[in-house]
Amino acid sequence: MNKKQEESYRNLICGVLTYPERSALILDAHPHLLDYGLMQVMEQVATTMAANSSTEAASFLNNLMSQLKDELIPTEKKTHSLLETQEITTDEYKWSNLGGLALMLSNIIFILVIVL
Repeated sequence: MNKKQEESYRNLICGVLTYPERSALILDAHPHLLDYGLMQVMEQVATTMAANSSTEAASFLNNLMSQLKDELIPTEKKTHSLLETQEITTDEYKWSNLGGLALMLSNIIFILVIVL
């Protein structure tokens, strides 16, 4: 995986974490990034977030990864979208206040600074 591809994965993850209620739409808009490389980066981000006390965001990513694993088929063979096959549930992962969101975003920025 090259740096540009990893940056694309991280941007996608950031978008999904920023707008968890739109995660299915965001993922459907980027089918070229739905591969095992994304799973690896998601796992790294989730592990780092869990270690930095962002357990809700880490749990959300872990749940999303488990849902996406079933969807990982070559793009040219994919005949349906994530929205058509399943609903990614986010109700239990909604953050109760802006403090949780700010902490999550600061962790994402921290991760990006370390990687870059």
